Amino acid sequence: MNNPPRNKAPKTETLLVELLQQQHQDRSPHLFKRGTFTLAWRAKVGSFPFPNLETIVSAAEPCGRFDWRSQNNVDRFQYHLPPPINEKSEAVPEYFGDLNDLVKKHRTLKLNGYIPGSAIRGIVRAWAMQRPELRREAIRLLGQQVNDQIMPGKIVFLDAWPDQTHPLTIDVVNPQEKFQVYHDNSEQPAPHALYALGDGLTPVPFTVAIRGIPGKASPEAVNTVWGWIEQALAEHGLGGRTASGYGMLESAQDTTSAPDPTHPVQRFDFTLYSQGVEGAIPRQIELRPSHWRGWLRSWTLRFLLGVMAERNAKVILEGLFGTLESTEDGKHRQGCVRIQLLPRKPGAPWGESSKLEESKSSGGSSSKQPNPDFYIWKGQIQMSAPADILESVLLPIVQIAMSVGGVGRGWRRPLHFFMGKDRNGNSKKYSRGTHLVFSKVGDSHLDELRLNQDQWKALYDRWVEAVRAKWGDRGEPDNLAAEVFSPKTCAVFAVPGPTEEPIDFDGTRSSRGNQQMSRSMAFARGARPGQQQSNPSSSGEAQRSSVIQWTVTSSEKTRGKGLDLVYKTSESKPPRNYKRNPDVGGKAAAGGSKSSFCSWVSIRRVDVPHPTVETETQEVVCLFLGGQTAQGYHPDRYQFLRDLGGIEGSQHLFGVPAPAQT
Repeated sequence: MNNPPRNKAPKTETLLVELLQQQHQDRSPHLFKRGTFTLAWRAKVGSFPFPNLETIVSAAEPCGRFDWRSQNNVDRFQYHLPPPINEKSEAVPEYFGDLNDLVKKHRTLKLNGYIPGSAIRGIVRAWAMQRPELRREAIRLLGQQVNDQIMPGKIVFLDAWPDQTHPLTIDVVNPQEKFQVYHDNSEQPAPHALYALGDGLTPVPFTVAIRGIPGKASPEAVNTVWGWIEQALAEHGLGGRTASGYGMLESAQDTTSAPDPTHPVQRFDFTLYSQGVEGAIPRQIELRPSHWRGWLRSWTLRFLLGVMAERNAKVILEGLFGTLESTEDGKHRQGCVRIQLLPRKPGAPWGESSKLEESKSSGGSSSKQPNPDFYIWKGQIQMSAPADILESVLLPIVQIAMSVGGVGRGWRRPLHFFMGKDRNGNSKKYSRGTHLVFSKVGDSHLDELRLNQDQWKALYDRWVEAVRAKWGDRGEPDNLAAEVFSPKTCAVFAVPGPTEEPIDFDGTRSSRGNQQMSRSMAFARGARPGQQQSNPSSSGEAQRSSVIQWTVTSSEKTRGKGLDLVYKTSESKPPRNYKRNPDVGGKAAAGGSKSSFCSWVSIRRVDVPHPTVETETQEVVCLFLGGQTAQGYHPDRYQFLRDLGGIEGSQHLFGVPAPAQT
């Protein structure tokens, strides 16, 4: 039996745009507009030729009838035979079903990503309709449907295809709210897989094109809509899940505006030292925009649970951040808070990994410094929301959240390291924790919280007043065994910090001051890759080391008194079991098993000298006490509170004070 003829049909994709542009050049040359945009981070968009539960099909792709064929039959589909014969002979499509199972089979797929023209039109129309001065013009040019009355538009949006074919890749989202806030490990937060255009690392250029309908649209109308496209895509992004950072574009447009023009914007520079987080691909470490959204959402829930009933707290949280199914009525909610993660400069990466730096001995031989891997992320965070919510509700939460922890994996611990063994039994340093630095941009309002009890109380009291003014009385807080930030359910202390910083943050502590700047440190200082200094001058600044390196050999010197209290569990009298205790220090487990537990303690290193103990830094320790039982707080956490207050030089900043020492 002869093999069936292989499908040699041309791939139209961007060819369609070329053909339509040629047509307009002959008939109406001023009614066609096209341009190149660049996707900076993954986009949740459509796919061709295999439609599935997570993607949609291009209606404008002139390929004829879809056959729902499987990947194995992609090039053997028999177009010359009638459809029934094809349907009987084709295998069951591989791309239907549970995406969490598919991620094990298909890291990359023969699903070519594109942006449907209808999606671009929807973004542009929503952007224009939010601006009262543009609404009438938007309806005239883009059309409108009210019930059965349809007013056709004058502009056609073509599907946008990447300049080069990009198969969709598997991405994952990993909900953590139940696990981290409620310490519910009965259902570990299993990753949810989805398909996305882009790998999160490589920018993806794609072509956007529109055409005016001859006899209905003018060249001025085409230019007007094109201007809307440039602004709308820069501010909104494209595709699904844009509120979680998907679909962000590199743009020459001013992106300091909010998608809703009535919402103010706050912008902050950040530098984050972190051990990193893996996505769908093992050993591919990323800083994901969704980490920041989850960070703010979880902290907002912790605050709300302290001033109102749990059900009402969840309803308000959904109104702020959106949800697919509301607690109140089961309907979808859009949310009014928008968080965007922006590179410091267009085209620049967000972060780089530390490398084992090469050093030469006096004899000329090279060696590697035994540095553990960690990652340096640098960029900007932009937040927008209604003015009364952004200024009075969200920013106080951000101030406290950045004062007691970091973002992403290991956010509850300051950056430190410990000594362990590698596979060969050799000693090796392992990095843990994070170090987050925030600084405001322009007139953004974010003052660093000082280690002052009155300032912490005043900030929290203003926040409570703003919440009650906005949402009124929403009931008494429930007595939850969860992380609740309130004066009755948590305790915050400042204790002496580590005697030595874990890494050379500012380049002042190394004897290797004349070496070439490493790519990582150059990036952390704002230099672009390729701009590293190779010949430092003799000035004081240039004499600083430019090599990212750990500065000490003893892991204990990277721990302050708060982290030391968690680690030194067997040396105290009587012995404490804080480190791997699920009810205090948490317990890690490989693979997200049900033996994993979050720590109830969050610690952050701050660069503030201690007033009485000789350390240049301090640690801010936040202990969540959970709900009270008939016997009081959980005995292990209450004992940790007692020990925390007993540390020499400890200062109570907020919440439950330490009980008297006995």
